[in-house]
Amino acid sequence: MLRTIFDVSAVTMTLVAAFFLARSSFTLSAAEIIEILDSHMTSSSSVISSLSKQQADARVGVFLLVLAFSLQFRNLLTPVSFDEIDHDPVVAIITTLVVLAIIIPSSFYTSHVISKRRREKVLRILFHQ
Repeated sequence: MLRTIFDVSAVTMTLVAAFFLARSSFTLSAAEIIEILDSHMTSSSSVISSLSKQQADARVGVFLLVLAFSLQFRNLLTPVSFDEIDHDPVVAIITTLVVLAIIIPSSFYTSHVISKRRREKVLRILFHQ
């Protein structure tokens, strides 16, 4: 049962991490890229917010991928007992729901906090120097 919990948790975290990394790479619009290229040092609030969100999402995604890898690696190092060879589907479903209920809200919150702090830091640098 413990092996099932770790396997499913790792796979679920990997999926959520992939979402955050994909989200970070698709949120920058073409207009914002052109604005960055044209101005080199822009003070546009939307560009600052977009870049801050991308950085935060990438950090959360990388953290989740490393955490999922750690769980999978821990599972590889653990000897398999005969009673853990078959995965219990009920345990797998419950574990998936619990991991999603914990990881998704905490990942969005963490990404929001990191993004907000980065944006505030950029604005402080731009307007106070």
